[in-house]
Amino acid sequence: MMKRFLSVMKLFLSIILVTVLLVSVFAGFFVPTATAANVSAPGFTEIEAIDGGIRFTWDSKGNDVLYRVYYKTSNGWSKMTTTANTSFVERDVHAGKGYTYTIRCINKDEKTFASGFNSSGWYVKYYDMPVVGKVTSKRNNDDTYTYRFSWTNTAPKYTIEMRYAGENTWRTIATDYTGTSFEHTPTSPELSDVTRLRAYRVYATDGRYKLSDAGVTPYHMPKDYSDTLEYRPMITDAAGWYYALMWSMDIYDSDFSECPGYIGDGASSVMKTAYDNGFYNAGTRERLVSLRNTAPTRQFIANSLKLAYRYPTKPISSIHNAANNTSMLTRSGDYYYAKDTTNRSINTAAHYGWFLPDYYGKLYPNRLVTADEMDHCIECLKLYKKWHGKQLVTFGDSIIHGRGDPINSNQGYKDTLPDNQRNNYPEKRYARYDYTRYEGVCDMIGTKYGMKYIDYSYPGATMAVELSPNTSRGSSAEWQFAFDAPYKSHIPNQVRTAIREGQQADLIIFNGGTNDTGLDNIRYSVQKTGRVYDYDYCPANEYSGWSERTEYHNLYGHRKTLLPAYYATESSFESGFTKAIKLMAGTDSEAKNSKMKNAPIIYVRSHEMAWGTKYNQRIYGTGACDLTKKYGGNRSYIADLYRSGLDGDYRYCYQNYIFDDDGVNNRGIHPNGRGLAKFYIPQIEEQMMNMG
Repeated sequence: MMKRFLSVMKLFLSIILVTVLLVSVFAGFFVPTATAANVSAPGFTEIEAIDGGIRFTWDSKGNDVLYRVYYKTSNGWSKMTTTANTSFVERDVHAGKGYTYTIRCINKDEKTFASGFNSSGWYVKYYDMPVVGKVTSKRNNDDTYTYRFSWTNTAPKYTIEMRYAGENTWRTIATDYTGTSFEHTPTSPELSDVTRLRAYRVYATDGRYKLSDAGVTPYHMPKDYSDTLEYRPMITDAAGWYYALMWSMDIYDSDFSECPGYIGDGASSVMKTAYDNGFYNAGTRERLVSLRNTAPTRQFIANSLKLAYRYPTKPISSIHNAANNTSMLTRSGDYYYAKDTTNRSINTAAHYGWFLPDYYGKLYPNRLVTADEMDHCIECLKLYKKWHGKQLVTFGDSIIHGRGDPINSNQGYKDTLPDNQRNNYPEKRYARYDYTRYEGVCDMIGTKYGMKYIDYSYPGATMAVELSPNTSRGSSAEWQFAFDAPYKSHIPNQVRTAIREGQQADLIIFNGGTNDTGLDNIRYSVQKTGRVYDYDYCPANEYSGWSERTEYHNLYGHRKTLLPAYYATESSFESGFTKAIKLMAGTDSEAKNSKMKNAPIIYVRSHEMAWGTKYNQRIYGTGACDLTKKYGGNRSYIADLYRSGLDGDYRYCYQNYIFDDDGVNNRGIHPNGRGLAKFYIPQIEEQMMNMG
């Protein structure tokens, strides 16, 4: 009996052991399931191709989870990014190739998954944007018009749409179209109005997803109709472009008296005035007049802007991808130049606007300017007309301060005094840790719109500053803010400094929160023991006798009675941000003498970064936008780069759009010149346009 019992037990244990082994073996074939929040698996609600990438959008699964996006390889799923956002742009795509993606939730510690995922994923194919030529038209015997245009790049099917100038919506006129040229003979009144400028656009589609960015034609109006007009409502040719350019420059002289008339020699008058004012510096006036029916190219507009506004020229550059030079770009030192030397430098207005290398690193200076590009260019001219000569003031951290391309550098320069021992700070606004000046938001906006500008921002600055008395001098971030002059490292103190200097402002741009989210000692709203200190232009020798043992004695000892009342009240992000925005808006008691209180304010919410925690970036960024609306009033605007598609945790972004030091360390913090121009400047311009 005992032997039988032992045999049964051995068999039972053997079954258990085999079961355990099988479970262990097969478990290796499965991705771990949700372990914490147990939210439902996320899914993409929208997939569409945009300029050089595919944008994915999904619904939020709550504030306590992040999202990890994957693409499928022959070896399984490979991570692309972890994000707190509800959208992501994949940019490492190639025409005609298909990709499969999936997404799942992960807890905010980024260690344990919070949901399952769609194991099949979503398959999508990408195509390059169709390059569309100009539109031609012909009047038919029945008084209808036929419009013709064609495009390059091939996809299986296209959708074709049309809009009139001044409209934001496009009307669909063809779907599932398989050719690369199109004729449109509209018969309905809605689509056949010859009295308005029209444009067409084309994009690849499979009926479910938009598979390419849309290629857009230049504006068009039938010539036999436009020749009868007293004036043209918008630009169709070189003469129309020069008219708009002269309007933006407020040029109204005797030679311009016939404009905007185009009857007779009206077009010649426009060209003559453009020539006389130096907008065109090559060839004869007759040659210039011969351009009046020519659709402007990008280079034509860039050159005329450079001559009209006397913009300095700037190399077309990006400090990245030296091993991947393609098409018209070649490396020279820290810059990429166009191989065609006649196009290697363009004016700063174009460089900081829409004249940028595409995601392949290619330039297309001889392409016709599309209707969308022309609309944006005209908006920028309106902004120039409004803002040139006005005063721009900026505050913030290194995102505003700039890690773009080197400009006006004085490399090797060494200051004679540390920042906290200088009286001449206003004359040395651009001191950097490495004493090399890089272009930033202030430089770009100020230059593009002909503004006077001054930058109070400083690398490493925070909205909150906490100085712990028991922190010894060393590598601590807390000590850094004390040592590097808190009147610059604390953003509210930057504003106080500007007020003390009697700084005037017609426009304020600021950011803040980048460093707050990355430092564990700074909380969003909980006040902690600490000090916010402003050196307030102390004499240069005030602290010359400091030593490591006496620094905090001096700071909290004999100087303590002279500390301003706010010294212990701005150690959280929320309190520091509130103080800064109220100082800018002129609603704080300390701002009663401010000369900036009537200036509109743009808060720039930074892009998502591989710095700090993704959770904090979301919380602090959302809070900053709310505080801006609450305390900035109707003069405040928000440029939200968080949803721009610039993801510093995504390899392709930090290899192409992030400054070299961050690209090497994969931190994804500081945009290079190309990243600022592609992502930051257009968002800020949009808010400037919203001001009316």
